Amino acid sequence: MYNSLYSTRLSRLSSRRGPPPSSAQVLRAAATAISTLSEAGVTHACFVGGMACKLFGNARDPNVSTRVLADQAPSSALNFGFPTYQDIDILCLTTEWEQEALKRKLVSLNSSFYLVAARSPLATYKVLWFRFADTDSCVKVDLLFPGVLGIPSIPASSITTANAHKLPCAPFALVLLLKLQAWVHHGEALEYRFRQKQLMDARDITLLLPIACSMNIRPCATGTLPKAFLELSAGRAEKFVRHAPSSRPFWELLRLIKTEKKAVEGAEGSSRPLGAAKEPAKAAPAVVNGLYSGMQGSAVLLRKAEDARRVSPQSRLDLIAAFERSTINSM
Repeated sequence: MYNSLYSTRLSRLSSRRGPPPSSAQVLRAAATAISTLSEAGVTHACFVGGMACKLFGNARDPNVSTRVLADQAPSSALNFGFPTYQDIDILCLTTEWEQEALKRKLVSLNSSFYLVAARSPLATYKVLWFRFADTDSCVKVDLLFPGVLGIPSIPASSITTANAHKLPCAPFALVLLLKLQAWVHHGEALEYRFRQKQLMDARDITLLLPIACSMNIRPCATGTLPKAFLELSAGRAEKFVRHAPSSRPFWELLRLIKTEKKAVEGAEGSSRPLGAAKEPAKAAPAVVNGLYSGMQGSAVLLRKAEDARRVSPQSRLDLIAAFERSTINSM
């Protein structure tokens, strides 16, 4: 029954896809997905990825795709960042469902959902989409499960709805560290379509870091994230710092990496850590330098505070606003 249901819908819908969904439509699709999951018995589900970043204050719409399909966009869409579609990532805290079965269940419960074959001919999974009948705009919906793709299990009590839209989100610490994990994984991917996502991951991280510091987030102190996941995250943060040295103060304030030793004046007038041999500076690629140049001003301000709690609420808001403007302008 499920096969005939989604194959009929696939033949009718996959050949057409309307304009990119608006922010309001993405929010509607997100709310509908949560309510439909609840109807299927998955009462503990929350957003991660770009949707969660948006709900927590990131200025970018959730995971605007930079991939342009030749039959769906004009040639001008080849410019970086053209929004061909958007997707939402939902973490489902359930052991009652297998991923593909849950996708089919959503299709059977709500006709706005439909399934299409994966791009790889060897893949055995289907891709879940949500379509708006009035505009043919589509939103991809990824259902994620703990234990898959390195996602840790979290208690249902840690889900938060403290956002303007009252939508369930994973804890901020998990959202940030999963974005950091994605940055690493996309950079190591063999396929270009995944590697090209790394720049957007980095941009999300640079926008989330000051927000995390202003919220006094301490990933290691939450008690909700497994120790093994935190240890991996610390290593990923160090790798991020190697690409973006000016991000170090943020990771230090989050207590995810150790505070760098104070530098001392060397014999030749250059500052370096005590006991460290002098090494030639390694310049990051121009695109990386451009992306992270906007972090310099806010990093200096945060470094002056031993703890983010010493920054007044208004100063935090001003800092975040200035940080986002400078980062976006450097793109």
